Amino acid sequence: MRRNQGHIGGFTLPAFLILLVASFAPTPSTAKESLRDLADKQGILFGAAAGTAFFGRDSTVFKANLEKEFNALVAEYQMKFGQLQPTRGDFNWAAGDRMLAFADTNRMKLRGHCLVWHKEAAWLETTTFTKEEMFAILKEHILTVVGRYKGRIPQWDVVNEAISNNPDSTYRDTFLFRRMGNEFIDSCFRWARQADPDVQLFYNDYWNEGLGPKSDKVYNLLKGLKDRGVPVDGVGLQCHFRYDSLPSFADMDTNIKRLAQLGLKVAFTEVDYRILLPATPEALEKQKEDYQGTLQVCLANPNCKTFVIWGVTDAYSWIPASYPGWGAGLLLDSAYAPKPAYDGIWTGLGGVSDGILVPGTPLRGARPFFPGWFGTGSWDALGRALGRR
Repeated sequence: MRRNQGHIGGFTLPAFLILLVASFAPTPSTAKESLRDLADKQGILFGAAAGTAFFGRDSTVFKANLEKEFNALVAEYQMKFGQLQPTRGDFNWAAGDRMLAFADTNRMKLRGHCLVWHKEAAWLETTTFTKEEMFAILKEHILTVVGRYKGRIPQWDVVNEAISNNPDSTYRDTFLFRRMGNEFIDSCFRWARQADPDVQLFYNDYWNEGLGPKSDKVYNLLKGLKDRGVPVDGVGLQCHFRYDSLPSFADMDTNIKRLAQLGLKVAFTEVDYRILLPATPEALEKQKEDYQGTLQVCLANPNCKTFVIWGVTDAYSWIPASYPGWGAGLLLDSAYAPKPAYDGIWTGLGGVSDGILVPGTPLRGARPFFPGWFGTGSWDALGRALGRR
């Protein structure tokens, strides 16, 4: 039976409800669940990269936002080869151990990044080692690092960016490839598995997010690894893009599904979408759609359970130094205020504010603020029915 929605005290009933809700509801800052709360409900690792700001003078504010909004963190540079082993046989655990302690204290996960990369390894590159010595050095490094954090780090990027951007070649022309050949990739994964039988092992790269020549080469690399029985568990899609030049979400979805057919997990590992400065409202809105759409592609695929933003705040981002004139690529601005992109991720994760469905939010079991007044269903902030269950 329909209820009478006539006037009450000069207000239509939906408007009356809005005022009543507004008078008792908490402020938006307390009503909203954090991104971390929503990610926990989705059952995904939702992380951010942490670099110099984690250890610097702004670390208290930085860490407070990191812990509030994310359930995982990644060392931006501090756990790469040259940082952990600055000279041969001399390991520096200080930064990695501090990050792991922070993660443990705040019930977060530390994602390992990365064991082998052609950058951040100056002494290895500049010293003339034989092929046999190179293999021995990498083996010792991987066994030592993965072994130290065995059982405490759930995922490692084992090999980073080994595939060429050149359509005429498969492997990137690096000192690693020139001295050891492509077989070093197989060995690195086998050593990592030897050090920790339970950790998830990933190959990580960029321009492999959608469909195209490099994505195909990465797919073929992974298929070959699987065919040879190499213990690779997943692939990382970095997702460093201009806000207006992403692959289509359909291509991302197709790519993730073909990787699933190989039995591989997928992780979005370094997501940021840079904007030409100064950022316009239109660009920020497009960036919001980029973030929300990418996240929803991940959530739509059962083999995608990791989504990492490459930073916490625009105040500390690699983008301006690497792409002069560009920036504003993250979810929080330089003053730690949420941007439209934050709202896109919040909505993508199913954000509902204190029982009131935020306009545009997917229906995830939302209920009316006052059950029984209009029956069982979901309603937006204007009192309009959005659907029934």
